[in-house]
Amino acid sequence: MNTQPKINLLVMDIWSDYAFFRRGYTTTSPLTYPFPPRTTISGLLGCIMGMDYNEYYLKIENLFSTEKSLFSIRLMNPIKKIKINQNLIDTKTAKYQDILKLGGPLEYTRTQIPFEYLKEPKYRIFIWLKDENLFNKLCKMIEHHESIYTPYLGLASFIANFKYIGIYEAERLKIEESNVDKGVEIESVVLAEHMIKYENGKEYQRVRMPRTMKSDRSVRDTIDLIYERNGKPITILSGEYYYLKEYKGNVVLF
Repeated sequence: MNTQPKINLLVMDIWSDYAFFRRGYTTTSPLTYPFPPRTTISGLLGCIMGMDYNEYYLKIENLFSTEKSLFSIRLMNPIKKIKINQNLIDTKTAKYQDILKLGGPLEYTRTQIPFEYLKEPKYRIFIWLKDENLFNKLCKMIEHHESIYTPYLGLASFIANFKYIGIYEAERLKIEESNVDKGVEIESVVLAEHMIKYENGKEYQRVRMPRTMKSDRSVRDTIDLIYERNGKPITILSGEYYYLKEYKGNVVLF
């Protein structure tokens, strides 16, 4: 965890028509996370900056560790899910000639599976990277709407667009005991360890997601997050958060 009292955060929006962030424990009926996990955000940044497959996984335990990177995410659109049946081809047994045929062997080499997708997803992402050169490179590319590889939200067919919002100084603060009853409004998702003031008219949900990965693509550890399904702010009564003065908002980084 970063211990600096003040840091600079890059803020950007990203959206698409659909998104799919597969929950790793689902198989026959793939389900999606409501927003990109921390590991997906780091992969998205690597995509924009042009890191190839091997380079990214060699650097993931260094550049995107919790000591050298912090992220946060805000829901800009309500979470909407849709299920679509897809025909999957058994690539181990199906032959190219069979796939080209209408009927016949094709009927025995495909399986129809319902996939859960996110509809009209839009997120605001807050980014801090300890590597200043990498951070400055990313800021410049986002500001000029540049990317080396095409960004997408989960699947290559879900091409994403993005927009530069700004770079803001963020100050790390902690809720004092004297302010516990009042609390602080957070516009991002929050950690499950925060004490939350549950309010009427809001839909709170909890999700466990991968936090960091190893270079072999296995999950190193997970994190529990709380979010409001419609993107409304969450009031926390304890814990640390970051205040962005010029942005005029509070976020929790993880």
